[in-house]
Amino acid sequence: RAGVPVEIVQEFDTWRKIRDVEGDEGWVHQNLVVGSRTALIAPWQEDSPVALRSGSGADARVRAWLSPRMLVSVRSCNGEACEVRLNHTGPDGRAATWQGYVLQETLWGVYAGEVID
Repeated sequence: RAGVPVEIVQEFDTWRKIRDVEGDEGWVHQNLVVGSRTALIAPWQEDSPVALRSGSGADARVRAWLSPRMLVSVRSCNGEACEVRLNHTGPDGRAATWQGYVLQETLWGVYAGEVID
C-alpha cells in the first residue's frame, strides 16, 4: 500500500529488498520506493493509545490520542521524540489535520535514536 513505511534491508542494482512491519520481505524496483518518511503508531500494541503532544517534552500538553497502527508523516526527530503529521477523518465524517510530537520509541519506521532534520 502506498505510503506505508518499509525498511530497506538490501540493495542490488535498481532493486531494493524491503521488510514491512509484519516482517515480510521482498524485492521491489527502486522506483516504487519513495524517500518521504512515514511511520506507524505502535503497531505492536492492541489498544493502548499514544499521546500526540504540543511539544517534544513529556510534560507538553496532549493534543490528541493516536490509535495503534495509525499512519503518520514524519517531519523530524531529535533521537527521543518525532514531530509527526496526520490527516484523519473522524466518525462524524469531518477531516482534520493533526501535527505534534510522539515519543520515538512508539513509532515503527524510525530507528531508535535516529535524528531526522
